[in-house]
Amino acid sequence: MIYIETRLNNTGNANLSDGRIKFYLKDLNNMIRVESSLNHTFAFNSSIHDKALIIYDVNYSCEKCKECSSCGCGSCYCSDCICPEHEKPDLSVANVTFIGNLTTIGETIEIITLVKNLGNVYIDYTKVEIVIDNFTDYMFVHLNANSEKNLSFNWIVTEGEHTLTVSIDPENVTNETNKTNNKLTKKITTCFVPYDDMYINVDTILCYGVYNIVDSGTSGVIIINKSNVVLDCGGATLNGSSYGYGIHLSGYDNITIKNCNLVDYTVGIKIYGSKGNGIFRNNISKNGDGIFMEGSHNTISNNNISLNGNGIYCWGGFLHNISNNEVAKNSNIGIQIRLSDNNSVTNNQIYSNRYGIYVYTHPPQYHQVQNLIKSIITP
Repeated sequence: MIYIETRLNNTGNANLSDGRIKFYLKDLNNMIRVESSLNHTFAFNSSIHDKALIIYDVNYSCEKCKECSSCGCGSCYCSDCICPEHEKPDLSVANVTFIGNLTTIGETIEIITLVKNLGNVYIDYTKVEIVIDNFTDYMFVHLNANSEKNLSFNWIVTEGEHTLTVSIDPENVTNETNKTNNKLTKKITTCFVPYDDMYINVDTILCYGVYNIVDSGTSGVIIINKSNVVLDCGGATLNGSSYGYGIHLSGYDNITIKNCNLVDYTVGIKIYGSKGNGIFRNNISKNGDGIFMEGSHNTISNNNISLNGNGIYCWGGFLHNISNNEVAKNSNIGIQIRLSDNNSVTNNQIYSNRYGIYVYTHPPQYHQVQNLIKSIITP
């Protein structure tokens, strides 16, 4: 195979919207040996140049090839010329990285692909192709012996899980020592748009944005449906209608909920009968209860919980850790602990609530409350 690059130039003062070019290869007797099957169409502005690249099979031109040196191993792969193994290129896709935000739908991110030639022979104009679902892009690259290059592709983020495949020499044009490293495939999970009754069974990132979602069945807009998963809202905001639950967790353990903005539900986050969960870096406001928690060994840390009826309502259970939260301007109680033992409430900023912290047990002879409370409480 051979790659032919033709540079085109419009030197006039007018634009050309439908320029066409057709390629021919002729032998010494002026006979056409290869003809392009398509007319290649170009649009040119005045005084702008562009280039076209076309590939032809030129095995016919190698009929007189007698030795590898005359064929030029690494650049001309004639069927009559077999290069020694140590005089072949070895192309590989080494790594793929991303620049940009994978959690924002419609954002253009940069995909950096590292390709290498591990062989001892240079290669001209080898194709590098990227495929993500139905999206395809490619470019041609020159690689010296024992060299590498970073190539940049752009992709517009879409929702969900995707398969990314990067290939070098995808048409298998190049005669090389190793073909097993010419392709790299990996899964990309970007983000998911939230909706009512969204069940979470695997680690999930929500797409950034503001979503007005009513909890129509009072079972929760987002429902945790499996233990040992992470819900990362990615800064997304869920706006309710003073009804139902923003996030509902019942009976599953070791859940992480983080980076969520929950507004105007009966309960922002409801945890029931669950243990070992972590609630981190959320903004929870204008709900009946910011967080309602019943279970054990749960951690609520580094959240902003404000303008609710009650900020944090801890009912029953034991060994909860409530720390480093800002609990402010809730119309009733900042942190309420009922019938719950051996909890740690430390380093919280609690202010402008009707009551800062309220601890309740009844009757005392049946239930002993032992809590460590060490937070800054101001009127």
